[in-house]
Amino acid sequence: MNDGRLNHALTHAKNRVATRKRLATIKARRVGSVIYFVQVGKHIKVGLSSRSALRFRLNSFQTSSPYKVKLLKVLHTTSPREDERVFHRLLKDYHVRGEWFLIDNIAILELLGAV
Repeated sequence: MNDGRLNHALTHAKNRVATRKRLATIKARRVGSVIYFVQVGKHIKVGLSSRSALRFRLNSFQTSSPYKVKLLKVLHTTSPREDERVFHRLLKDYHVRGEWFLIDNIAILELLGAV
């Protein structure tokens, strides 16, 4: 492939990737992706959901938990998976299992106050 064709192919590929990213952002806004922080007993869950499914998800936690489920914070996002990973990495020292963390109340209030 000569340089002109290669440059054209690379430009085309970059444009396709950029278009896909824009479409994903538009879809996330339309669907309403959220990162949520839920407290169940002494544990905090950091997860992601569509805005429309969040209430159902909270109800399912409540059904399976002996403790009251408390929604601490909801953050709207256009990059839900990336944002969730960031919070999981920030809280890695408090990790218990899956998306659950054991954090004292002061630490979680400081974290949530910062976002």
